[in-house]
Amino acid sequence: MRGNVGMTTSGHPVDSRTANGRHYKILSSTNRSTKRKKLIFVAAIFFMLILPMLPTVIIYNHTFGRRAESPVYRAFLTYRDVAGFDRRVVVFPSGDNFLMGYIFGEDNYKGLVVVSHSFGDGAEGYFNVIKYFVEHGWRVFAYDKTGSHNSSGNSTRGLAQSALDLDAALHFIAAQEWELPIMLFGHSWGGFAATAVLNFDHEINAVVSLAGYNRPVQILRDTSQRVIGRAGILAHPYLWAYQRYLFGRNAGLTAVGGINSVDIPVKIIHGTADWLIRYDSAGIINYRRDITNPNVVFVTHYLPHHNNHMNLLMTEDAFAYATELNARFAELFYRYAHEENGDACIFMSVYFHHVHMLANRNLARCFCSQIYTGYIPTEALSDFYATIDRHRLSALNIPLMDEINAFFLQTLNDTYEQHRMAAPIQDYVNAYAKYPSNAESDYPQYNGYAYTYAEYSPFEIIFTAEPLPYHIIRQISGSSFHENPHFEYCHLSYLTITHVDFYGKSRHGNIIVAAYIAEEVLDIFREIYEGSFPLAGMRLIDYYYAYDYYSMAANNSVGFNFRYIAGTQTLSRHAWGMAIDINPIQNPFIRGDVVLPAAGRAYLDRTYVRPGMVVPGDVVYNAFTSRGWVWGGHWSVPIDLHHFERRLP
Repeated sequence: MRGNVGMTTSGHPVDSRTANGRHYKILSSTNRSTKRKKLIFVAAIFFMLILPMLPTVIIYNHTFGRRAESPVYRAFLTYRDVAGFDRRVVVFPSGDNFLMGYIFGEDNYKGLVVVSHSFGDGAEGYFNVIKYFVEHGWRVFAYDKTGSHNSSGNSTRGLAQSALDLDAALHFIAAQEWELPIMLFGHSWGGFAATAVLNFDHEINAVVSLAGYNRPVQILRDTSQRVIGRAGILAHPYLWAYQRYLFGRNAGLTAVGGINSVDIPVKIIHGTADWLIRYDSAGIINYRRDITNPNVVFVTHYLPHHNNHMNLLMTEDAFAYATELNARFAELFYRYAHEENGDACIFMSVYFHHVHMLANRNLARCFCSQIYTGYIPTEALSDFYATIDRHRLSALNIPLMDEINAFFLQTLNDTYEQHRMAAPIQDYVNAYAKYPSNAESDYPQYNGYAYTYAEYSPFEIIFTAEPLPYHIIRQISGSSFHENPHFEYCHLSYLTITHVDFYGKSRHGNIIVAAYIAEEVLDIFREIYEGSFPLAGMRLIDYYYAYDYYSMAANNSVGFNFRYIAGTQTLSRHAWGMAIDINPIQNPFIRGDVVLPAAGRAYLDRTYVRPGMVVPGDVVYNAFTSRGWVWGGHWSVPIDLHHFERRLP
């Protein structure tokens, strides 16, 4: 073997040798060192950029890579708990899976409300909401999303899937040719779906999103940071990449993008203490400055019993009861599981109970463990659920639901008497131009259709009467006011009053009455306000298209409306501005078996006095009757519990 030392073209020394006629080059130690550095660099890239993807995928699939089965035990009201409540079951495709849908109230033709449920739950988890809408005249379509309850799918796939499933549901609905206006209602996972689906081409009339998020990856990042601290920020690119792998371009769907792609009314509702979908982070409401759709309404809930992720739809009593049940369940869990399996669930703490228990309407399920029944004996778990009052736990936040119902009613077109609305709704908005626009005010803030309830005081108590302003005249002309030989606009007064709502918060309202009694009406409502009697709302009936049924269904307290007594050619006292209705739901109209509004049936027992009900001797009754007003609650047929009228000498 012969050899000599030369140089490579790069200047590195090479030992060149020949053996058996073949030429070899042997790298020096310097070259071997360079190669090792390159290998180390590649390995570092792998460990820093590629390897972390593995735990990201494992954690992601631990939550979304399995099914959300229908629970064995139920704490909340279900379809099977209510006799005579019919539904029709349908099946429709979504991607490679088939989803189970449920149609309620098929005899209702007011419109169709599509209910989109939260993560880990199914349609039945929102049965109390479905029941409310059906009882208020809506047809309802609800469904179980991919991998949830009765729908097929090996897993729920992820947070973007809810929008794709709703898109599939809307295609199925369109094929039915029902020709009904469509309203979308969604909470949490469903709240994102109800807004993100607007990125697709569907005929939607209005949307309400409760506790919805803007972008799926933001939720994942917030959750990872909550679990592992600031290190969770490092997982962001991996979460985004995996979402992109799973959903393709649909991974980029956002609620804001959907909202801005349409000009329909959208109501965004969020609580300030929502830690799961944070108000100041992932929540849609946090992106309100990016929203350009002028018809968006933002509503902030900040009172303790209505401001977190799950209690928006619950009554204060239901929330307190749920908190009590969670504490009892925690004791049960730790009694059997703590010693051996105390670390089985990283979310197992009092702070997280409302997510892994109530978020799924099932106290036995959790995001990160399969089911708690693996730790708690079946008999003990059955005994626990047997003590739960489902009706009490499922009690709805009626003021909020009435507000949502009224919002949907506002968007209906070409039905009943809406053609009477001559002035544009924008004129009604202009009526509030006198209200301050700074964030420190507690007035409703208007911007087109958009408003938000500010969270701070001071609040100005107002009781004023004035001649009808020009923009109000335009608003009511051809709507609640019609040309007649009896009186003109100058015979009416526009009142701004302060009242307490069902949250105990002071609000402003407006009412039109006859100018002759304007000061008397102000005195009446001063007494009602000082007595802290709650009024659900006080808006001109033109907001409800001058249609009395819509106003009643929204629990609106109202005065002037030029109309005839039902079934007669006699002008109602409302037509003269000499009658006022107070909280129609808590104080319904009764004629035989007819109860209006329908929700008023819950208040037929007048011995069980609840907030908002008018009974003889209370502050409302005394304020009116002491001044000569007559209460419809004393009539025999019909009994009109919400009606007070003034009869002149």
